[in-house]
Amino acid sequence: MNSPFILRNIAICSSCNTKLTTKNSTPVKSKKKYMYYRCPSCKQKLNMDDLNEVIVNDLSKRWSKELNQHLKEIEKILMSWNKVLRKKITETKDSISKLKYKFSMLDQSQAFFKDVKESFELQIRLFEKNNTELNTALEQIKALQNDETQIELIDRFKQSIHEYSLEEKRSIILLAVESVEVDFNRKNHIKIEYRLTPYIDLENLVNSINESA
Repeated sequence: MNSPFILRNIAICSSCNTKLTTKNSTPVKSKKKYMYYRCPSCKQKLNMDDLNEVIVNDLSKRWSKELNQHLKEIEKILMSWNKVLRKKITETKDSISKLKYKFSMLDQSQAFFKDVKESFELQIRLFEKNNTELNTALEQIKALQNDETQIELIDRFKQSIHEYSLEEKRSIILLAVESVEVDFNRKNHIKIEYRLTPYIDLENLVNSINESA
Protein backbone atom coordinates (compact mmCIF):
# COMPACT_ATOMS: atom_id res chain seq x y z
CA MET A 1 0.00 0.00 0.00
CA ASN A 2 2.95 2.34 0.66
CA SER A 3 3.57 2.83 -3.07
CA PRO A 4 4.36 6.24 -4.59
CA PHE A 5 1.81 5.47 -7.34
CA ILE A 6 -1.08 6.82 -5.29
CA LEU A 7 -3.35 7.12 -8.37
CA ARG A 8 -3.11 3.54 -9.61
CA ASN A 9 -6.45 2.14 -10.85
CA ILE A 10 -7.90 5.67 -10.69
CA ALA A 11 -5.98 7.42 -13.47
CA ILE A 12 -7.24 6.68 -16.99
CA CYS A 13 -6.43 7.75 -20.53
CA SER A 14 -9.29 9.91 -21.82
CA SER A 15 -8.60 8.99 -25.45
CA CYS A 16 -8.95 5.21 -25.15
CA ASN A 17 -10.67 4.97 -21.74
CA THR A 18 -7.94 2.64 -20.47
CA LYS A 19 -6.57 2.58 -16.93
CA LEU A 20 -3.03 3.87 -16.79
CA THR A 21 -0.42 1.36 -15.70
CA THR A 22 2.55 2.23 -13.50
CA LYS A 23 6.15 1.93 -14.59
CA ASN A 24 9.39 2.42 -12.71
CA SER A 25 12.17 2.96 -15.26
CA THR A 26 14.79 4.08 -12.74
CA PRO A 27 18.24 2.59 -13.46
CA VAL A 28 19.70 0.61 -10.57
CA LYS A 29 22.43 3.12 -9.68
CA SER A 30 20.53 6.28 -10.56
CA LYS A 31 19.83 8.87 -7.87
CA LYS A 32 17.04 10.37 -9.93
CA LYS A 33 13.72 8.53 -10.11
CA TYR A 34 12.08 7.83 -13.47
CA MET A 35 8.55 6.77 -12.59
CA TYR A 36 5.54 7.10 -14.87
CA TYR A 37 1.84 6.56 -15.35
CA ARG A 38 1.55 5.02 -18.81
CA CYS A 39 -1.31 4.18 -21.17
CA PRO A 40 -0.88 0.58 -22.36
CA SER A 41 -2.95 1.29 -25.48
CA CYS A 42 -1.60 4.54 -26.91
CA LYS A 43 1.82 4.18 -25.21
CA GLN A 44 1.78 7.77 -23.91
CA LYS A 45 3.20 8.43 -20.45
CA LEU A 46 3.25 11.08 -17.74
CA ASN A 47 5.71 11.66 -14.93
CA MET A 48 4.37 10.17 -11.72
CA ASP A 49 5.30 13.11 -9.48
CA ASP A 50 3.72 15.64 -11.85
CA LEU A 51 0.34 13.91 -11.87
CA ASN A 52 0.41 13.13 -8.14
CA GLU A 53 1.18 16.77 -7.34
CA VAL A 54 -1.71 18.11 -9.45
CA ILE A 55 -4.23 15.82 -7.76
CA VAL A 56 -2.98 16.32 -4.22
CA ASN A 57 -2.92 20.12 -4.66
CA ASP A 58 -6.42 20.20 -6.16
CA LEU A 59 -7.79 17.93 -3.45
CA SER A 60 -6.17 20.04 -0.73
CA LYS A 61 -7.64 23.30 -2.11
CA ARG A 62 -11.06 21.75 -2.66
CA TRP A 63 -11.44 20.42 0.86
CA SER A 64 -10.05 23.51 2.59
CA LYS A 65 -12.39 25.85 0.67
CA GLU A 66 -15.54 23.74 0.29
CA LEU A 67 -15.47 21.38 3.28
CA ASN A 68 -18.37 22.83 5.29
CA GLN A 69 -20.59 23.23 2.21
CA HIS A 70 -19.67 19.76 1.05
CA LEU A 71 -20.65 18.28 4.40
CA LYS A 72 -24.07 19.93 4.13
CA GLU A 73 -24.46 18.35 0.71
CA ILE A 74 -23.44 14.97 2.15
CA GLU A 75 -26.15 15.31 4.82
CA LYS A 76 -28.76 15.90 2.09
CA ILE A 77 -27.46 12.93 0.12
CA LEU A 78 -27.61 10.67 3.18
CA MET A 79 -31.22 11.72 3.74
CA SER A 80 -32.10 10.88 0.13
CA TRP A 81 -30.30 7.53 0.41
CA ASN A 82 -32.26 6.81 3.58
CA LYS A 83 -35.48 7.41 1.66
CA VAL A 84 -34.40 5.24 -1.30
CA LEU A 85 -33.41 2.32 0.94
CA ARG A 86 -36.60 2.49 3.01
CA LYS A 87 -38.67 2.36 -0.16
CA LYS A 88 -36.65 -0.57 -1.52
CA ILE A 89 -36.94 -2.45 1.79
CA THR A 90 -40.73 -2.03 1.71
CA GLU A 91 -40.86 -3.26 -1.90
CA THR A 92 -38.68 -6.26 -1.05
CA LYS A 93 -40.87 -7.18 1.94
CA ASP A 94 -43.95 -6.95 -0.31
CA SER A 95 -42.29 -9.24 -2.87
CA ILE A 96 -41.48 -11.80 -0.15
CA SER A 97 -45.07 -11.70 1.14
CA LYS A 98 -46.50 -12.17 -2.36
CA LEU A 99 -44.19 -15.10 -3.07
CA LYS A 100 -45.09 -16.77 0.22
CA TYR A 101 -48.79 -16.30 -0.49
CA LYS A 102 -48.50 -17.75 -4.00
CA PHE A 103 -46.50 -20.65 -2.60
CA SER A 104 -49.19 -21.36 0.00
CA MET A 105 -51.78 -21.56 -2.79
CA LEU A 106 -49.91 -24.21 -4.78
CA ASP A 107 -51.53 -27.57 -5.33
CA GLN A 108 -49.17 -30.06 -3.71
CA SER A 109 -50.58 -32.88 -5.77
CA GLN A 110 -49.48 -31.40 -9.10
CA ALA A 111 -46.77 -33.29 -11.00
CA PHE A 112 -44.06 -30.65 -10.79
CA PHE A 113 -44.79 -29.43 -7.27
CA LYS A 114 -41.30 -30.29 -5.96
CA ASP A 115 -39.56 -28.29 -8.71
CA VAL A 116 -41.93 -25.35 -8.32
CA LYS A 117 -41.43 -25.43 -4.55
CA GLU A 118 -37.65 -25.27 -4.94
CA SER A 119 -38.00 -22.34 -7.32
CA PHE A 120 -40.19 -20.42 -4.86
CA GLU A 121 -37.90 -21.16 -1.94
CA LEU A 122 -34.87 -19.97 -3.91
CA GLN A 123 -36.59 -16.70 -4.85
CA ILE A 124 -37.67 -16.11 -1.25
CA ARG A 125 -34.14 -16.75 0.06
CA LEU A 126 -32.68 -14.31 -2.48
CA PHE A 127 -35.18 -11.60 -1.54
CA GLU A 128 -34.56 -12.20 2.18
CA LYS A 129 -30.79 -11.97 1.65
CA ASN A 130 -31.25 -8.75 -0.31
CA ASN A 131 -33.49 -7.38 2.41
CA THR A 132 -30.85 -8.12 5.06
CA GLU A 133 -28.22 -6.29 3.02
CA LEU A 134 -30.53 -3.31 2.55
CA ASN A 135 -31.25 -3.11 6.27
CA THR A 136 -27.53 -3.27 7.04
CA ALA A 137 -26.91 -0.39 4.62
CA LEU A 138 -29.75 1.59 6.19
CA GLU A 139 -28.20 1.16 9.65
CA GLN A 140 -24.87 2.37 8.25
CA ILE A 141 -26.55 5.50 6.91
CA LYS A 142 -28.20 6.16 10.28
CA ALA A 143 -24.79 5.88 11.94
CA LEU A 144 -23.25 8.26 9.40
CA GLN A 145 -25.98 10.80 10.08
CA ASN A 146 -24.90 11.00 13.69
CA ASP A 147 -22.94 14.09 14.73
CA GLU A 148 -19.87 12.26 16.05
CA THR A 149 -19.24 10.64 12.69
CA GLN A 150 -19.49 13.98 10.90
CA ILE A 151 -17.05 15.59 13.37
CA GLU A 152 -14.58 12.76 12.79
CA LEU A 153 -14.90 13.28 9.03
CA ILE A 154 -14.32 17.02 9.36
CA ASP A 155 -11.22 16.50 11.48
CA ARG A 156 -9.83 13.98 9.00
CA PHE A 157 -10.14 16.29 6.02
CA LYS A 158 -9.06 19.47 7.82
CA GLN A 159 -5.57 18.07 8.18
CA SER A 160 -3.17 19.02 5.39
CA ILE A 161 -2.98 16.16 2.91
CA HIS A 162 0.61 17.20 2.16
CA GLU A 163 1.57 16.01 5.64
CA TYR A 164 0.15 12.54 5.09
CA SER A 165 2.16 9.43 4.34
CA LEU A 166 1.81 7.82 0.89
CA GLU A 167 -0.60 5.27 2.32
CA GLU A 168 -2.74 7.97 3.93
CA LYS A 169 -2.79 10.03 0.73
CA ARG A 170 -3.86 6.96 -1.22
CA SER A 171 -6.67 6.28 1.28
CA ILE A 172 -7.97 9.86 1.14
CA ILE A 173 -7.84 9.90 -2.66
CA LEU A 174 -9.81 6.63 -2.83
CA LEU A 175 -12.48 8.19 -0.61
CA ALA A 176 -12.73 11.46 -2.50
CA VAL A 177 -11.87 10.78 -6.16
CA GLU A 178 -13.87 8.74 -8.65
CA SER A 179 -11.37 9.03 -11.50
CA VAL A 180 -8.56 11.09 -12.98
CA GLU A 181 -8.64 11.48 -16.76
CA VAL A 182 -5.46 12.38 -18.60
CA ASP A 183 -5.76 13.73 -22.15
CA PHE A 184 -2.35 13.18 -23.72
CA ASN A 185 -3.54 14.86 -26.92
CA ARG A 186 -4.15 18.14 -25.07
CA LYS A 187 -0.74 18.51 -23.45
CA ASN A 188 -1.63 16.18 -20.58
CA HIS A 189 -4.83 18.00 -19.67
CA ILE A 190 -6.20 16.56 -16.42
CA LYS A 191 -9.85 16.18 -15.45
CA ILE A 192 -10.75 15.08 -11.91
CA GLU A 193 -14.10 13.44 -11.15
CA TYR A 194 -14.86 13.71 -7.44
CA ARG A 195 -17.23 11.40 -5.60
CA LEU A 196 -20.49 12.78 -4.24
CA THR A 197 -19.55 11.39 -0.82
CA PRO A 198 -16.68 9.41 0.72
CA TYR A 199 -19.07 6.48 1.33
CA ILE A 200 -18.17 4.42 -1.72
CA ASP A 201 -20.04 1.16 -1.04
CA LEU A 202 -23.25 2.92 -0.05
CA GLU A 203 -23.05 5.21 -3.07
CA ASN A 204 -22.64 2.21 -5.39
CA LEU A 205 -25.55 0.38 -3.73
CA VAL A 206 -27.96 3.31 -4.03
CA ASN A 207 -26.88 3.95 -7.62
CA SER A 208 -27.60 0.30 -8.51
CA ILE A 209 -31.07 0.59 -6.91
CA ASN A 210 -31.83 3.78 -8.85
CA GLU A 211 -30.59 2.25 -12.12
CA SER A 212 -32.82 -0.81 -11.70
CA ALA A 213 -35.88 1.26 -10.80
